[in-house]
Amino acid sequence: MGGRRNNIGEVCTPNAGADVARNRALWTMVNEQFTDEDAQRAWAAAELTWGLFGVPERDLGVLGDVAGLDVVELGCGTAYLSGQLARQGARPVGMDSTRRGCPPRHAPSSGSVGVPPGRGRC
Repeated sequence: MGGRRNNIGEVCTPNAGADVARNRALWTMVNEQFTDEDAQRAWAAAELTWGLFGVPERDLGVLGDVAGLDVVELGCGTAYLSGQLARQGARPVGMDSTRRGCPPRHAPSSGSVGVPPGRGRC
């Protein structure tokens, strides 16, 4: 039988189901610890910021003009980035494998951010 070998030559037979479950559990925990506690602020923010230090997009210019673009946000968590992109005219779809991920439960119920209902998919 063939297969991938680890660094000491043993044949590895990955258990994809267990690996996916373990990965999903880890990201759910990370989402709860970091994203959830800050989700309301992130959704309400007037501008997009990046990273732990909140560097404004206007200073970095990473995205450029997104108006009219279709965007997929993989690992969207609470999908606040999709909300920011929608405010700038993009058409985002968020995808997240965690049970607590999108559709965005932290999105303002008024729909004021411009994210069409039902756009989040898991």
